[in-house]
Amino acid sequence: MFTAQSRARSMHIHYQLATLCKGDSSVADYYHRFTNLIDTLAAIDQPVPHHEQLSFLLAGLGSEFDSLVTSVKTQFQPVPLEDIYGHLLSHELRLSHNQPSVDLSNASANFVNKGTSNQSGRGGGRSSSNFHSNRGRSNWNNQRGRGRGRSNFSNTSNRPVCQVCHKIGHVALQCYHRFNNSYTMDNTPQMQALLATQQQVVDPNWYPDSGATHHLTHDLANLNVRADEYSGSEQIRVGNGTSLPIKHVGTTQLSTPTHSFRLNNVLHVPDISHNLLSVHKFTNDTNTFMEFHPSLFCVKDLASRRLLLHGPSKHGLYPFPSHFNKVFSSPRALVGERTSLTN
Repeated sequence: MFTAQSRARSMHIHYQLATLCKGDSSVADYYHRFTNLIDTLAAIDQPVPHHEQLSFLLAGLGSEFDSLVTSVKTQFQPVPLEDIYGHLLSHELRLSHNQPSVDLSNASANFVNKGTSNQSGRGGGRSSSNFHSNRGRSNWNNQRGRGRGRSNFSNTSNRPVCQVCHKIGHVALQCYHRFNNSYTMDNTPQMQALLATQQQVVDPNWYPDSGATHHLTHDLANLNVRADEYSGSEQIRVGNGTSLPIKHVGTTQLSTPTHSFRLNNVLHVPDISHNLLSVHKFTNDTNTFMEFHPSLFCVKDLASRRLLLHGPSKHGLYPFPSHFNKVFSSPRALVGERTSLTN
């Protein structure tokens, strides 16, 4: 019975692996789902050979990665999955840079209701309205239809509109309702102009900062392990000389697609613009080291040199690829956001 259940589970995981597709998800999320399935099979003594892992990983990519897939398949030596992951991140970043950006800062959507003209005819005859031009003058000429029917097209552009009942054909002085104080006109649709503007989005990413003495977050929810109110008098001083108050101190469990990191003594500073990781505290607490390259960065275990995290650079910054990443319409910079803990 146990063997049958294990076999069924193994078949189900293999099916998930064979049908796994990147779709609209990011490379980091896709790679995280892929490695979870691979690790699960290895845990039940059904490890997948490296060449099959590579085949499954490449098969789930979209057509925009065809050039990269072709390049990998032409390699004579097997390429490690960590290297493939790095190439995928770089390719994804290149694709995002080549996509045209749409500026919604001045976007508007206008809606106008326009009244319709009613035409009526008597009898069952056909009618037509013809446009004739004679010696430079143009007019609308109505013709009688066959049978008893007749249709009239009247030009109402020169007819007056009542300011009391808003009906066409008379003025307010001639309106029947001009002395009726209880009269309310029909609620006809009014012309409207609607404006759609871009909504401000809060950046949930964490950015490594070699000049920060402490981890900083603007969102109290990021202290997801422990949060205590700060009762001290110390403040955070940023590059322009402004001092920002500290509201809470706590612990954060930072989850990424490939690893989780525990951040101690994280300061909740609501007025800080971005979540900042102190490179010194991070590497010291997690026993790791960071490497920064022009197009990507990585976090490695200090003792074994094993790759723990790999992510692309975006707009000159190095955001940690968490599950809550969002795409921003315009680049942002943390110039002058060097922080220090001062009295």
